[in-house]
Amino acid sequence: MTGQGAAGQDVLIVAPGGAEAGAPDVSVIVPVPAGVSPSSWGGPGSLGTTLESLAAQSLPRARFEVVVVMDVAAQEVQDELARFCVARPDHRVRVARASHASDGAARDLGLRAARGGHSVFLELGQVASPGLLEGLLRGAEPGVVTVAGRGELTPGRPDEQLLRALGSPGGKLVATRLARTLRYADQAGREGEFLHWLAFSEREGVTFRLADGDATVRVATPAEDPSDGAGFSAAVSQSLELVKQLRERPVPAGPSRDLAEQMVTHQAERLRELLVRHPERHGDVVAHVRTLGVPDMPWSVVNHGRARHLALLFLFTPSLDTSALVAARRLRERGWVTDVVCQDLGSLRTRDEASTLVAAEVVDEARMLSREASAGVATWPSVVAYADQALVEVEALEAEKGAYTSVYSRAMSIESHFAAALLKLRSPEIHWVAEFSDPLLYNARGEERVGHLEDDRLTAELAAGLRRAGHAVPEGRRMFEWAEVICYALADEIIFTNQHQLDFMLGYCRDRAVAARAAAVSRACHHPVPTPDLYDTVRSGYALVPGKVHIGYFGNFYVNRGLSEITGALDRLTAAERDRIQLHVFTAQPEALALETLEHGLADVITVNPMIGFLKYLNLTTRFDVLLITDFTTLPHYDPNPFLPAKMADYLGSGSDIWAVCERGSVLSTFDVAYSSELGDVDSATRVLRQLAVPETARALA
Repeated sequence: MTGQGAAGQDVLIVAPGGAEAGAPDVSVIVPVPAGVSPSSWGGPGSLGTTLESLAAQSLPRARFEVVVVMDVAAQEVQDELARFCVARPDHRVRVARASHASDGAARDLGLRAARGGHSVFLELGQVASPGLLEGLLRGAEPGVVTVAGRGELTPGRPDEQLLRALGSPGGKLVATRLARTLRYADQAGREGEFLHWLAFSEREGVTFRLADGDATVRVATPAEDPSDGAGFSAAVSQSLELVKQLRERPVPAGPSRDLAEQMVTHQAERLRELLVRHPERHGDVVAHVRTLGVPDMPWSVVNHGRARHLALLFLFTPSLDTSALVAARRLRERGWVTDVVCQDLGSLRTRDEASTLVAAEVVDEARMLSREASAGVATWPSVVAYADQALVEVEALEAEKGAYTSVYSRAMSIESHFAAALLKLRSPEIHWVAEFSDPLLYNARGEERVGHLEDDRLTAELAAGLRRAGHAVPEGRRMFEWAEVICYALADEIIFTNQHQLDFMLGYCRDRAVAARAAAVSRACHHPVPTPDLYDTVRSGYALVPGKVHIGYFGNFYVNRGLSEITGALDRLTAAERDRIQLHVFTAQPEALALETLEHGLADVITVNPMIGFLKYLNLTTRFDVLLITDFTTLPHYDPNPFLPAKMADYLGSGSDIWAVCERGSVLSTFDVAYSSELGDVDSATRVLRQLAVPETARALA
């Protein structure tokens, strides 16, 4: 018996059992797209396996039909179907035939051919539990899509089961009339399946409900184990593709958006499960996220409970602080999932919430201690308070997760090193990495920093630990000297930001045996350059007037001191040259600087702005023609200069030209930059500005 489908394709009734009973309650549609045979999808006999599971349904045979959608040339499908129909002549089996039907087209054809009030898809090789159709129909209500559980998966929470089923083909019962309102796309895989049903929810306002009881589908042949080899990579790709599409899809507020967010979280949990089994593949997942450009990846879910490494950082994001941001980039660069214990500085530091994204890829938990530190300057009470509270948090974390394998600490804030030293003494097996940003004992003017230890239990514990390690206790109670010595004596690895700093700091260490021990475990390593994706994470809408050479400067700026060679050079420019140059300054005290520029007649050539968030700043560095950076003035106190401005790393990754104002022999002077001048030298700064103001240069840069 032959009829016509809605679009003119042949519909053949090959086993009309129960036809006299009228239209069935449910049509079970088994699509076989063009070019797909049972042997290539689910293995030989997969169509027969699916059909036999339908033959075993508890629902009476008169209440359902089977619609097989096949290509007219699919002889293998026809043969397998014929064998079933001969063996089961009492079942309603119909065939919808088309030429070269894609996956989406095969599904749409099956819906057009369906006669049941409800329809449900099954894929080749899927096995329906005996109670599948009865259970799905029992839960059928207007505006509700009933979803079968996945029998091949480990049972989980009902919400997890529902999300897994929504992202997997087959097993969803929907009113046929509604199902026909939205065509299937030809996007295969879990992302295509879920996106179809999400669009269906948005369009029709339906909700989804997990079927009760024994209403499940499973695959007869288990898929490749996703925890290994190509299976791992395929599973990661599927999850990330879906997260990316859901993040980029404009979903209106309401149940559909909630559903999309739940699926994003579910995919992140799926990635976490994979990485728990293969933690060494974390870097592969991170690289894939960056390559795809997945926005707002829920790393807190992916990393939850997986940290085997610890960072004790008095300063950390979201504090808008150089040391905090460099530490975050160091963790990101290292690539190990890490727990962080840091200090809530309250009103003492500007908060930059977006900056937490810098290290989000590798942070499991960031526990922020609530007690506010004193006045932003390290004191012994602040050291003791942070160390005590931090180690209480570490004890609690290790009770949940087990002992950490490493700890990382970073100063300028010396509290970090003291806390890490105590942890090292109490857990000698932990690998301690200590990083210095600048010399601690002396500032940029060669002056000794003032701070004194008190004779208390913390000092006593540190002194005893130094003696056990075979080292002398520093004479006196100079707090900043102790902060250096405990790292030199106890850390397993020490990082200095440049070789000049390493040589200088170890050179003034009074205990030469400790200095020698530190030298053996030290390395000079510049600040981490941000990865390219960080420069595009937060876009800046800052306006730049066309036709000018725009120079960007970020940091403290003074007309009469600190950058007098720049302002002096601007004063020397002709009116035409000044018209082609615009210096944009982003500083912590914009009002005072704006007043200074007015008083000195520079308001036309210097635009003053407040400081901005770190990621917006990174994006803005890519838009300026030239980025200005200056050395610290250290002569005659230091020779050579042991300081390297951290923002140089940010500039190096921006792709913009760099103008370095250098002190002779400094680390900054060793970089290959587009423009350079000497610190304090107005003549050399003027030469750079006039080079930039040459019309040809200005046009090329602009």
